[in-house]
Amino acid sequence: MIAVDARNTSRTCPLAAGGCGHIAKENRVTQAKFECVKCGLVENADTVGALNVLQRAGLLL
Repeated sequence: MIAVDARNTSRTCPLAAGGCGHIAKENRVTQAKFECVKCGLVENADTVGALNVLQRAGLLL
């Protein structure tokens, strides 16, 4: 198990998905939809959270 700070994982634009890393509460459009207000990346919010957790854990290349 790898401990990861989960704060803002669903509000951070994931670099692993080609995003920009921008953090804003406005990025979380709905419970299920993520849309970055800076770069425009659109993705499922759960996917965004998972990618950010993996990145913070050092498990993504």
